[in-house]
Amino acid sequence: MQSTASINELQNLWLRSLDVSVSTKQAYEAGLRTYRIWHVAFKNYSEMKFTSERILEFKQEKIDKVSPNSIRIYLASLKSFFSWAEKERHIMPNPMAGIRSPRPPKEYTKIPLTKDEAEKLLSSIDRNSISGKRNFAIVNLMLYLGLRRIEIIRLDVCDIVSGINGNEIRIFGKGCTSKDKTLPLPGFIFDIIEDYLLKRERYCPTDPLFPSTAYRNNNGRLSDRFVSGKVKELMRHAGVNDPRISCHSLRHTAAVLLIKSGCPHIQVQTLLRHTSAEVTRIYTRYIERQQLMEETGKYIEKLHNSMIS
Repeated sequence: MQSTASINELQNLWLRSLDVSVSTKQAYEAGLRTYRIWHVAFKNYSEMKFTSERILEFKQEKIDKVSPNSIRIYLASLKSFFSWAEKERHIMPNPMAGIRSPRPPKEYTKIPLTKDEAEKLLSSIDRNSISGKRNFAIVNLMLYLGLRRIEIIRLDVCDIVSGINGNEIRIFGKGCTSKDKTLPLPGFIFDIIEDYLLKRERYCPTDPLFPSTAYRNNNGRLSDRFVSGKVKELMRHAGVNDPRISCHSLRHTAAVLLIKSGCPHIQVQTLLRHTSAEVTRIYTRYIERQQLMEETGKYIEKLHNSMIS
């Protein structure tokens, strides 16, 4: 059974029914739009003729073109939309029934920086300009506290708090609706932010902590794309060019270096705001695997030397 409503009408009704964050809603909308473009523009299929066979065809074509994570987002969007459409009796049967998403990796696809690479990154940032001081503060927050891009973007000046309990930073986290997390702010990072604000001079408590300096968006919030691109640019400038390393790698670096320094697992989990301890254990397994590879390499070298001597 197919609805008499247009696909645009159904999409709007579905989006209004979603009780999710704005960013998740935008991702779902983009995922459905990607499928619709493929369905009609590339395949010339009827807009309302959805079948499991066609979705499987879409999935198979995308496997060779985009990342598994992108495919999971596309299929999650379709699953949400068609489940809603079936429940509301707009589209029956549900063409997503039986369609499986690629399994998420047990390890992170982006790798952390080594300690030497992290030191090179920090030392290579030019701090003479206001934008340089801003970038240096951003990298320190991501590298030592594991802040995500969205958390950096959402920070306001008033989220940096200095009181009798020491310095703190209030976080508006991923998937949250308010600033419900508070983290201790080490003195050296507080000083870095204070140095940046002194250079900035004019600001209000409710202003973005890290505003844009671009002419068209002067003092507006940074975009996710800008933060990601700027950090990647700083990495390249420092000689860190591994394609497996991205802006999000700074968060992984914080976890790995803290664990290597002896920080208890539960404290790392709390700092990174992981809801599950299993997520944090991914870093422990990464460290163990790296150590195993190093030890195996030594045995291979030992075997080689014994064979040529």
